[in-house]
Amino acid sequence: MPNFRSIIDFFNRRRQMKLIRDEDDKAIFVKKFIAFRQVLKSNNAVLLSIADMQEKAGGGFLFDSVYVRSSYNTISEGVREIIDNLNYLADTKYADLMIPYRQIDARIRRELTQGVTIPVTDYVLPLRALNQNRIAEAGGKFACLGQLLNALDAPVPPGFVITTYAYKIFAQHNHIEDFMRQRADDFYSRDYSKVESVCGEVRDIVINGEVQTELAEVIMEACEALQKKSAREELRLAVRSSGLHEDIRASFAGQLRSALNVPCESILEEYNLNFARKSAL
Repeated sequence: MPNFRSIIDFFNRRRQMKLIRDEDDKAIFVKKFIAFRQVLKSNNAVLLSIADMQEKAGGGFLFDSVYVRSSYNTISEGVREIIDNLNYLADTKYADLMIPYRQIDARIRRELTQGVTIPVTDYVLPLRALNQNRIAEAGGKFACLGQLLNALDAPVPPGFVITTYAYKIFAQHNHIEDFMRQRADDFYSRDYSKVESVCGEVRDIVINGEVQTELAEVIMEACEALQKKSAREELRLAVRSSGLHEDIRASFAGQLRSALNVPCESILEEYNLNFARKSAL
């Protein structure tokens, strides 16, 4: 007689194996479907960002480097997600796409993060030493004032500039650059409350930053030299910012601090306050 129990067990095992295969096929289908939807979602996000950038590049909108970087991050992440999900859908058929993606991404990020070279100079330079070729050392505003004074002999008030190199030393001394690198994602966020919060932190660090002794002494010496040339009993200064490429590649009108009638003894405090406004932008 046939062993009916063994026959029944055989078919039970086959049924169980089919159920397992069906469950596996179902799970794979769900994952593939999710990957397909993610390709569409990522593609839509990339196209929306490109369209938004094209619209703003038309000249009717004001945007800055933060907008460009955050928009590119959206595009870059979207393209990477598209490649990842396409490879999952097609069993790594498009794996080679990652090579040109990484090359292009690296080149664009180098351009976006390319910094301005700050030359090593004295901490303080008189206006007479400046011209339009010294923007990297003095910023656009003071370089132009120096040009007016030297090229046209225009009636420019006497003064001096605390150089970009002095600010670089101040920022390094107070670890401002390290902090800003650590919080870079917050600076480039489109969440305004997050940007506002991290800018407030930078502002506090700068306001409470220490002007190292050598820099403080040079600034006070420059003030004393102006005092000697002045006919007034007490010298009062106008303390203003002078951004790199100001009114050339960027405009900061109304955004940076200006202070009038500043006595010499308050210039170091005003120096910190001025940079607190500029560093947080």
